[in-house]
Amino acid sequence: MNEIKQIKKDVNILVGDTTAQLGKIEDDLSQAAIQAKADLTTWVEEGVSQIKLEFEKMTDEAKKSLANTAASVSTDVELQLRQYNTKIQDIVDRVPGDLGKKAVSYPWIAISLGVLSGILMGFILKPTHRSDVR
Repeated sequence: MNEIKQIKKDVNILVGDTTAQLGKIEDDLSQAAIQAKADLTTWVEEGVSQIKLEFEKMTDEAKKSLANTAASVSTDVELQLRQYNTKIQDIVDRVPGDLGKKAVSYPWIAISLGVLSGILMGFILKPTHRSDVR
């Protein structure tokens, strides 16, 4: 009987130890899952932050490039308009009589002169069309 009591006692101790070990394994697995979740969350947040920083950097660079291009184009257009105005003023100064002053004062005269000179240049530079009759 003593042996049976001893076996029962040993089995109870073994069951208690096994339960304690299973509880410890469960706690370890739970802690590992919590840590893995925290690590994954941190990794994702860092990745998103890095992508956001890169996107902001690219956006800023694009804005600066666009502003520089716009400034350059504006400067080029302004320079071209000044050169054009200077050439037109030279032409107006060379025109005899009051025609140059009237062309500057009245835009419709300048437009009419431009159209007439365009038509004249078209007739002068237009290749002759021969109609070959067979």
